[in-house]
Amino acid sequence: MPIKKRIKLTFINWILFFKFPIILFALSFVFLDNYLTFHFNKISTFNKYSFLITFVFLILLSLYLYLLKNRNLTYKAFKISASSLAFKTACKVTAKELNGEIKKMNNSEALIQRNNFHNTECLMMLCRTEEAIYITNYSFLKSFSKKKDKKLFKIFLTNINSALNNETPEEARIIRKNKKEELFWKQKEWTFLKSLKRILIYSFLIPINLIMLWYIFLIFTKERDFKWEHFSSIIGVTTISYFYFKSDITILMEKRKRKNKK
Repeated sequence: MPIKKRIKLTFINWILFFKFPIILFALSFVFLDNYLTFHFNKISTFNKYSFLITFVFLILLSLYLYLLKNRNLTYKAFKISASSLAFKTACKVTAKELNGEIKKMNNSEALIQRNNFHNTECLMMLCRTEEAIYITNYSFLKSFSKKKDKKLFKIFLTNINSALNNETPEEARIIRKNKKEELFWKQKEWTFLKSLKRILIYSFLIPINLIMLWYIFLIFTKERDFKWEHFSSIIGVTTISYFYFKSDITILMEKRKRKNKK
């Protein structure tokens, strides 16, 4: 039975890794302090008990998030006996498929990262032994999603199996990519859930943009004073709306075009 492997963190990295649970835990004591102030002053109000309820909620939430994060410090073991060549090949193809890069790689270890703006996200840490491959998704920016972990692990496992079966992982990756794109273009856009999503988003964005246009009109007619903070909000909302509308309409038109070609 493979020995469980666990990542050892320095104190600073431990603080960074568990920053969200720590912040919530520290914040909970602000509400506890407010509750105790009301309690010792013998003031019985609704606020007093709302502080207590919030304190308990934040404690439980911070504990829950801590446990979720803590599981990612332990590697998940897969009983796969792979050569160092197959291991390296699978790591390279996986990094390419995830739009990441190999930060560190040797015959028994690999680290795959991806740059997000000014931050670096660790997508996967891998260890190879004679009897198993150990994988974890260790990241300071880690979202609390098991589904994402499974998706990442599945990509690597598919690539390592291709390498072990004497297939070309790169060719298999391109085939999977093409199948994924083909499936996307075949999916219907006017299902109940997608239609509901569009109705909600459009019913929010369109009135907001109309209000923004009205506000700009009032500025030009000098009925309202120009303020930079309002202008920056207008630019932000307009930019988000433009890219969403453009993307959505482009997808709808392209799917209609492909449908008419058949």
